[in-house]
This record gives sequence, structure tokens and C-alpha cells, in this order.
Amino acid sequence: MGKSNNYPYGMYEKEQTRAYHKDKRKVANWDYDEQNDRYTDLDGIEFRFHNYSVRHDRYGTERKFKVYWAVDYFEDPRRQELATTQSGRPRQISINANWEYFKNKAKEQLSSEIGHQIYGQRKIDVEPIFANLKAHLGFKRFSV
Repeated sequence: MGKSNNYPYGMYEKEQTRAYHKDKRKVANWDYDEQNDRYTDLDGIEFRFHNYSVRHDRYGTERKFKVYWAVDYFEDPRRQELATTQSGRPRQISINANWEYFKNKAKEQLSSEIGHQIYGQRKIDVEPIFANLKAHLGFKRFSV
């Protein structure tokens, strides 16, 4: 396992916090029924598979999503309000299975014993260099 395999994705640090795990808006905290292919949020609103979607970013990269729509709850006005947006449309979520697969793979590697050691080493190897650039040379922002 090389060092390059153990760098986190953008949200790794934030996903480890208690606040993230309690946030009911995060799909990662919802229940997923694999057999029926549907999600249930923490308010009990069910999201069923609706369609596939393909998006292209500005570089032309194709990203495939599964789109889920909230179920209508006409008999219960409170739940119907939770299942719709302010404009009255059903709430939707989009899941990129490819992204989720690689994110979980990275999370597994970072959670391993050797992953903890390698990721912890960055505090010693990399962070002091950035601190010196910012403090002594006045670099406040730069892109890699």
C-alpha cells in the first residue's frame, strides 16, 4: 500500500465529526434498503429510485447518477411538507455510485492501522512547509 493511496478525499475530516453524524440532511446518515433500492431519511420520508441521470462537468467528464424522489404523503400534511420543497415539488437526491465506491475504499484504507500512520505522518512532512510559506513568505493563498 503506497502513500498515494492514503490521502483523504475532500470531506474525510468533516465526516469524522459528531456534528456530521447527527446531521439529518446528510444522505450518508440515512437508511438504505438495498433490496427495494430506496432511502429513508431521519424524518421517515422515503426516497424511491426514479431515473438515471448523466452530467458532464466543464472538462467534459461524464458522471452518472441515480436520482431518487420523495414519496407523496397526501394523507399526512406534515409528512407531505417534509417530502416536498418550498415550491411544492418532490424532494430529490442524486447518488453517484462510482464516487461512493471510491470514497468508501479510501475510508477503509485510512481507517486501517497503516493508513492512520501514513496519514498522521503528513503533519510532520507537509504541514510545516505550508506554515513556513504562509508565515515567512506571505503566501496566504495558492493553488496546487
